[in-house]
Amino acid sequence: MTFKELNLSAPLLRAVQEAGYETPSPIQAAAIPPVLAGRDLMGCAQTGTGKTAAFALPMLDRLTANAPRRKGAIRALILTPTRELALQIGESFEAYGKYLKLRSTVIFGGVGQAPQVEALKKGVDILIACPGRLNDLIGQGFIDLSALEIFVLDEADRMLDMGFVHDVKKVIAKLPAQRQNLMFSATMPAEIEQLAAGILHDPAFVKVDPVSSTVDRIQQSLYYVEKGNKDEPFRYHIAKVEEEDDSLQEEPVLTNEDLVLGIRPEFLNITSEAPLKGEIYGAMPTGMESTIKVYVNGFLLTGVVFGSSLFTIGEQHSISFTGHHIMLFDRQSGDCIALGSLETL
Repeated sequence: MTFKELNLSAPLLRAVQEAGYETPSPIQAAAIPPVLAGRDLMGCAQTGTGKTAAFALPMLDRLTANAPRRKGAIRALILTPTRELALQIGESFEAYGKYLKLRSTVIFGGVGQAPQVEALKKGVDILIACPGRLNDLIGQGFIDLSALEIFVLDEADRMLDMGFVHDVKKVIAKLPAQRQNLMFSATMPAEIEQLAAGILHDPAFVKVDPVSSTVDRIQQSLYYVEKGNKDEPFRYHIAKVEEEDDSLQEEPVLTNEDLVLGIRPEFLNITSEAPLKGEIYGAMPTGMESTIKVYVNGFLLTGVVFGSSLFTIGEQHSISFTGHHIMLFDRQSGDCIALGSLETL
C-alpha cells in the first residue's frame, strides 16, 4: 500500500514524500481510512510506530476539506501527557501541514504563559496541549473549545498513570457533544476501557502490536541507583548504550556541555569536511540538562545539552564533526551515526 492509495490530498502527499516516508506503517494504513471517513477511533499502539501521522494526516485532510463551524475557532485539540510529546506532535503537524493554510500551536506548563497566549490570540486551528496548562488558560478565558470538531486523546494510559484523569475529564466537559474523537493507548486496562466508553461513539478499533508489547527498536534496561546519584548513570548509559560492559566504574563519556541530538538520517547529510551551521530555536533548562531545538540545514532537531550552559534563541553555532561532544542518533534504529562538537560562531 502507498500513501496515495489512502486518498490523502496532494499537499499532504507532497509533505509526506519530503519527510522521507515511503509506505504507511501498519497503524497508519489501518487508522487513516476510518479517520478520513469521520469515524471515532480507538488505537492501541506504542510510541515509535508512526502513530502521530496516523491521526495527523487524516485530521489535516478533513480540516482542510471542511469549513470551520465558527470563524477563528479552535477546530482540533490533541491532548497529550508530557511537553516533550506535545512538542514532537507540534513539529509533526508543522511538517505535514507545511503546504496547507492551517495554523497550529503547542501549550504546556513549566514555562511562562505569555508567548502561548500571544500565539492563541493570533488564531489557531489546531491546538496541541498538556492538560494542566490547558485548563489554566481555559479558566482565564484565553481558550474556547465550544466549536471544536476533532478531539484526540493521546497516550491515554500514561495520562492515567500520571494522575491527569481529573484534568482530562474537565477538558472533555468543555467540548461540544458533536465532534470526532480519536483515542490512543499502548495498554487497555479497565480504566481506559471505561474512559473510552464515555468518549467514543461506535469507534473503529485498530491494534497493530500485542497490547503492552515493546516497539522492536526500543532497547529496555533497568538500573537501580541511589536517589541523589542519577546524573552520572544517566549520562553514562546514553553514551554507552551499545557497549557490552555496563559497569559504572569507568568515567562517563558525556560531560558538561555535551549534546545529544536525535535525527532521521535522511534529513541530514553528515560530512566531516563541511561543518554545518545551526541556529538555536528554543532552549529550556530542566535541571541537570537543557532541552534545545536547533535549526540545521532547514530541519528542526531536538537535543539535550548536559551542564549549566544557557542558550539564547537566535544564537548561531557551527557544528563540526571532528570532536566528540555531539552525538547524533538515528531516531529509527537508535544507533549513533556521527560525533562532533558545537562552537559559537
